[in-house]
Amino acid sequence: MKKYIKITILYLVLFVAVFLSVNFVLDYVIPSIHKAGIASSLKDWGGQYSDIQNENDVVHAVEMLGYINNYYSGYEDDGDIYSERLKKQRTETLQVITKALGDYTGEKFGNDIQKWEDWLRQKGVTLKGDWFKKNQVDSGAK
Repeated sequence: MKKYIKITILYLVLFVAVFLSVNFVLDYVIPSIHKAGIASSLKDWGGQYSDIQNENDVVHAVEMLGYINNYYSGYEDDGDIYSERLKKQRTETLQVITKALGDYTGEKFGNDIQKWEDWLRQKGVTLKGDWFKKNQVDSGAK
């Protein structure tokens, strides 16, 4: 009888250990890996959109501003170290892109997507609806 109690206790301890490990992985490890991946992508995009050579590049950079503002702002609220790194990288990437846009266009619209959209329309770029959210843009800028 004591043998069965020991085995039952052992299985119970193993079950709790596995349960806690799985919870830890799901709650902390996977989100941390995801946030690190996003931060890496943001850094890459900052490099990609830091050198604007023509109005087509402006269109893509403004698209990216909209994308980053709409899809990557909610990941920063967890208060962990990965969230802080992501927040810092997001801010840096937005600054790099807005600086590049300003350097090329001479405009200082910062993160104001509406002003960039208006500037593109003045240049003859046809934008379709909620363009930066749906990625629907005629990139045939002159």
